[in-house]
Amino acid sequence: MPAFLAALQGGLPLVLARAVFVAGLLSLCGSFVFRVVVAPKVFARLSAAQGARVERALFRLAWASFGVAAIGIAIWTFLQTAAIAGVSGFGPTFAVLSEVLEFTQFGHLVLWQAGLLLATAGVIVAAQLSVRFAMTAGLVVSAANVAMQAAHGHAMAMDGWFSPLFGVDVLHLCAAASWVGGLLPLMLVVRLAPCGAAAVAARWFSPMGKWCVGVLAGTALIQGWVLVGSFTALLNASYGTVVLIKTALFVMLLGFAVLNRYGLAPALLRAEPELARRRLVGSIMVQTTVGVLAVLAAAVLSGLAPTMKM
Repeated sequence: MPAFLAALQGGLPLVLARAVFVAGLLSLCGSFVFRVVVAPKVFARLSAAQGARVERALFRLAWASFGVAAIGIAIWTFLQTAAIAGVSGFGPTFAVLSEVLEFTQFGHLVLWQAGLLLATAGVIVAAQLSVRFAMTAGLVVSAANVAMQAAHGHAMAMDGWFSPLFGVDVLHLCAAASWVGGLLPLMLVVRLAPCGAAAVAARWFSPMGKWCVGVLAGTALIQGWVLVGSFTALLNASYGTVVLIKTALFVMLLGFAVLNRYGLAPALLRAEPELARRRLVGSIMVQTTVGVLAVLAAAVLSGLAPTMKM
C-alpha cells in the first residue's frame, strides 16, 4: 500500500465518499456555468427540435450530477460521523448522528450544503418549467455550495473563514467547477448538436477554460507554497507525493484542453466532420476521467496532514 494511503485520516472509504460528493457537486455547478455562459451561443444555431434534444440531455446530466452529489454527501456524512465519534457500524453511528450534526462544525457545514443541494434541485425543476432566471439562480446556489466545500479544508482549520488562504481555496474550487465540471456538458453538445454548433460550443468554452486554468495554476501554487512548505517535503512526505500526482493530472488536463481546442475542435468544420466529432467526444471523455482522478487526489490531500513545518 502506498505510504500516503496508510497515512489517511479516516481511511480510504471516507476519502472516496468525499470525492464522490465533490465530483457530483463540481459537475452540477459546471452544468449551470455551461448553460449560462456557453449554451446560449449554441442554442442560437439550433433548430427548435435540435435545441430541445440538447436541452433534455443537459437536464438529465444536471439530475445525474445531483444524484451523485446527494449519494456522496449522505455516505460522507455517515462515515465522517463514525470517525468523529470513534464508533463503527450502522447502529452506533446512527445513534450519534444527530449530535454530530448539531454540535460540530462539520455537522453545521454539511447541513448547509445539503440544504443548498436541495435548493439546487428546486432550481432545476424551475428551469425545466422555463422560469425566468432559474439558470442564473442555479449557478449562484451551486457555486455557493462549491465555495462552502473549502470550509472543510486545511485553510479553514488553520486560519478561519476570512484568511487569504481560504479565499484561495474558494477560487480554486470554483475554477475547477467551471472548467472540469463543464466538460460533460461540452461533450453532450459536441455529440448531439450539428458539427457547426458543436464547434461553436468548443470555441466559446475555450476562453472560460483559459481563465480557469490560470486561476487553478495560481491558486495551486499558493496552496503548495503554504501547505507543502519545502522542496524536501514535496519529494519525501506523503502530502508532497499526492501534490505531485495532482500536478501531473493537471498537466494532463491542460494537454487535452490544448489538443481539443487547437486540434480536434477545428476539424469539425473541415472534411470528415463526423470522424472529428467522434475523436473530440472521446478526448473529452478521457479528459473528464483525468479530472475525476484529480478530484480524488484532492480528496486524498484533505485526509493528509500538511507538511509546511518539515
